[in-house]
Amino acid sequence: MTKTDLSHCQVMHAQNPLVDISSSMIRERLGAGTSVRFLMPDAVIDYIRKNGLYEKHD
Repeated sequence: MTKTDLSHCQVMHAQNPLVDISSSMIRERLGAGTSVRFLMPDAVIDYIRKNGLYEKHD
């Protein structure tokens, strides 16, 4: 393994709140028609909607 010289790089530490996201919670929200925006990429949301995934069927 080769070592990379990172002496020219700067590292910044940021304190961010932890976000508890589970796949079950996302499926429940999608099934209820609740927004999942900001929980997953827009392209994934579009694919789910386009293909009718996780919709509740009567």
